[in-house]
Amino acid sequence: NLFSWAGSQTVLSGAADAWADAAKAGLGGWFESSTGLHWFHVPLRREDIPADWDFPLSMQKAISSLELLAQLALLLARVRVEGAGFKYRAVLHQQSDNMAVVGCLAKGLATKPPLATVLMHLARHCLKADCAVDVAHIAGERNELADRLSRLNEDEARLPSAALQGNKVELTVAELMSDVQL
Repeated sequence: NLFSWAGSQTVLSGAADAWADAAKAGLGGWFESSTGLHWFHVPLRREDIPADWDFPLSMQKAISSLELLAQLALLLARVRVEGAGFKYRAVLHQQSDNMAVVGCLAKGLATKPPLATVLMHLARHCLKADCAVDVAHIAGERNELADRLSRLNEDEARLPSAALQGNKVELTVAELMSDVQL
């Protein structure tokens, strides 16, 4: 994901990805800010997903929805580091290796849950943060670090990069799934 904040001359890069099997998933990603490189990982279980989101029994069957949720996690991580209450409308230029995510965000449209549900959830978070998310496609092989971060709950090995040893942004499942009050 590439970020550029409105009114800024600096382009800051980052990425997000999702991984899933039948019962569990992981969201992970990283981004650059003026204070350095930051990263996040959020492990999910099937029972963490709100019942009214209409997820299939196998989380893998909703991978596009999880990829979109990873974009939300990236937005929340960015807000956590940069602070809430922007003085201007921010535009986050991001990239995803999932074409369903790119397409539904480009059109602002998804017709079936759970993708439509996650899209509406992301939209409410964008309204609250006073930002817009613009997502372009990136090849999966260029999204390797975010992919590895999404799989941390599956592979408890060391972090893939020494640069990521610090600056973890803690995100909880509860805040990711919480309803947004506008």
